Amino acid sequence: MYRKPWTNKERKFLSDNINVLTNFEISKELSRTEYAVATTIRRYKIQRDYMVAAKMRNPSGANSPQWKGGQVMANARFRASHKEELALCDIEYKMRYPERVHAGNAARYALKTGKIKKQPCKISGDTKNVVMHHDDYNKPYNVIFLSRSNHMILHLKAKRLC
Repeated sequence: MYRKPWTNKERKFLSDNINVLTNFEISKELSRTEYAVATTIRRYKIQRDYMVAAKMRNPSGANSPQWKGGQVMANARFRASHKEELALCDIEYKMRYPERVHAGNAARYALKTGKIKKQPCKISGDTKNVVMHHDDYNKPYNVIFLSRSNHMILHLKAKRLC
């Protein structure tokens, strides 16, 4: 089998764009196969930045092929096709945990009217994607502001303790 040798110009392009383009995009740009690009990367020990490689494997947000301006279409399709089940889950939750629902509604209203001021995450200091957490649902205005990820971690730890 004939193997077309790589020119210095092609290798330079490869090393310059390794953290910008995927193997597929590089292969199209150089008129090579994806396999040839992957083999050359290994042969010349060209390294991708770890974080860039992770984002290329699992694109999220605006980089995702399913991105539709803030809503992933798979999620929208699921919600549209399971409307009744989701509505029942919502009603069930409200019936099972009325104190949580009341505390959440009261806290959101207090935030809206200015009784509570939005603050950064108590753990990480993040200001984006901050949510309110109640330690005691009987005190709806006594909230801690946490980032979504720290809020999830807190609830997962609480579940494990039970």
